Amino acid sequence: MTNSSALSLSNGGLPPRSALWRIAILDVGAPFLAIMALLHDGVPPLTAYAAASIFPAASIVFSWFGRRGIDMVGIGVLVGIASSLLMALLTDDPRFGLARAAPSFAMFGIACFISLATARPLMFFVARALASGGDAARIAAFNARLAVPAFRRVMRRLTFVWGAGTLTHAALGLAVAFLLPAGVAVLAEPLLAVAIIAALLAWTRTVQRRNANPPR
Repeated sequence: MTNSSALSLSNGGLPPRSALWRIAILDVGAPFLAIMALLHDGVPPLTAYAAASIFPAASIVFSWFGRRGIDMVGIGVLVGIASSLLMALLTDDPRFGLARAAPSFAMFGIACFISLATARPLMFFVARALASGGDAARIAAFNARLAVPAFRRVMRRLTFVWGAGTLTHAALGLAVAFLLPAGVAVLAEPLLAVAIIAALLAWTRTVQRRNANPPR
């Protein structure tokens, strides 16, 4: 097996335009307008943040119906939103409710770095799920690639960079939530998440193409 099969990912580039519109409307615009309206009407901040989370949750549901499958990323985002709201409730600090993606990003980043100590780093499983589509033969073929040193290096590099990127967002997301005005933070936090994920996907796509067409 040659280096040309070192990496195989599907949909490794930027999200399609329809997904970008859904993100802009349901993950950014609608939560901002809802929070501003609720706060203007005297609704407590934490209640307003929790109510606005309905929109990104709806975005995940729409994505699930469109793909007809379990959206693990969406589930991670929902877990992140729920944990940030729970933290805000436990600490009585509504600012945690603004850091919606930070908990899930932090958990993913930590898991990436922990998995680097194993033979199969976390991004190996992500890449396998995307490349195989659940097909048993493709899964077995993807597992066999672990025998190729170049493939192992690519998987470890992907895992390291995604771990660093998601931990960076977690730190920046918390900083945005606690240092910026609420009206700015509610816009900046999801935009920051989208920008970091888009950058990671674009870099992953570049790695994919480089390894699919190695220099002769």
